[in-house]
Amino acid sequence: MSRIITNKEICGGEPIIRSTRITVRDIVEYMQIYQSKECILEALPHLTLEDIEAALAYYRKHRQEIEHYRQAEEESENWTELPNLFKR
Repeated sequence: MSRIITNKEICGGEPIIRSTRITVRDIVEYMQIYQSKECILEALPHLTLEDIEAALAYYRKHRQEIEHYRQAEEESENWTELPNLFKR
């Protein structure tokens, strides 16, 4: 069973980590900001290292798709900066 799924009724059909509403795009953006899988796991303890690695592997194989979602989000009226989930 794949850790990364899509469902049109969840997060607009963006690829997500199974059993969460965390998108592959979210993980990619958190990695770019915080540069640490461990930091993400600390802030989102319901995820596993395997979840994060699956999201990053999906991104590497589907970079253009995820970048499309990133661009669409930035251009939308509802776009906001990512919340600082990591209190340090």
